[in-house]
Amino acid sequence: MVWLDSERNEYSRLVVPLADKQLVLRLAILAISSAHMQPDPEIQAGFSESASQAAVSIITERVRRMAGSDTEDNRPCTTSDDGALEGVLAAMLILSNYSLVGARMSHAQSHRDAARILVHTLTLNRTPNDELFIFLKNQVAAYDILSCTTLFDFEHVEHAVLPSFERGDIVFGGFLNIVHQITTQSLQEVHLDTRSRSNLIMELEDQFELARGSTLLAAGPLISSYSSSSKQDFTRLIQVYHHAGVLYACQRLCKHETSEAGKHHASRLFTVLERFENINTFLHDLVWPVFIAGIWVDRDRERMRMVTNLCQRLSANTGFKYYNDMSNFLQELWRSLHQDWSLLAREWHRKGVPIIPV
Repeated sequence: MVWLDSERNEYSRLVVPLADKQLVLRLAILAISSAHMQPDPEIQAGFSESASQAAVSIITERVRRMAGSDTEDNRPCTTSDDGALEGVLAAMLILSNYSLVGARMSHAQSHRDAARILVHTLTLNRTPNDELFIFLKNQVAAYDILSCTTLFDFEHVEHAVLPSFERGDIVFGGFLNIVHQITTQSLQEVHLDTRSRSNLIMELEDQFELARGSTLLAAGPLISSYSSSSKQDFTRLIQVYHHAGVLYACQRLCKHETSEAGKHHASRLFTVLERFENINTFLHDLVWPVFIAGIWVDRDRERMRMVTNLCQRLSANTGFKYYNDMSNFLQELWRSLHQDWSLLAREWHRKGVPIIPV
């Protein structure tokens, strides 16, 4: 589930080999792998859940030990020379995805919150050339920043993990930073007049344009072996995020006013979504833009059908039942009189069903 699969895929190249040494990571991989398998008489019923619970038990014990102090300097123990802590972090990410299979969002979010805490704890103890840790940190950042786009607790949002650029530009790294900036700014209750809001959106459009360029540069080596049509579809993916990013800014910063910029980018977003040659290749990357498209349907039945179809394909393609919940949320939003997604998101969160479009 990296942005772009290639020979450099760090999950395949770095994480899976680490599972040979780290039991907790091996258990997490077994849990999600068996959850995606067809029923097999060779595999005991409940094996996937048992593997998950065993991994959670190891993580709990490891975190408890980390919370203890070194007897010499009374500091938390956060160093490791065998990849143990990276194994725990990778297991947290995988278990978060595993929770999406059964649509258990509270579990998924607790794993992601734990991963956030671990990243913040470990950051000062990792060198800038620690490839595995930086990769895992950037995976957490993508989850954290995008999940915060439907949350409204300023303190929680403010402390999201941000992308690391120690090893150069990363795919969608600049984009994520801008989205995080929008989310935090929207929660600071700064009142802007119509002209100021228009200027702010124009400025953000420029920032998103620059982020689009940095993503293309970072992706170049990764897509060199892609077919021509796949390269074009990746370019469409970047366009989709560009338009969705501006629409997100309009929603969070313009207090739901319908602007010319909003109309333009909504039209472009739905047009580009229709033009993928093989959308399945990048379908797992489209969750957040599809959610943004869902809150910009503007009572257009054709747009509603498109978003509903994409949610169904997401669930079928990834095996994550949670995307059906996202579809149900959007269906309820479209039926509501106020059509205010933030009010509905707060209501669902109070009911213990957070909407996390990741």
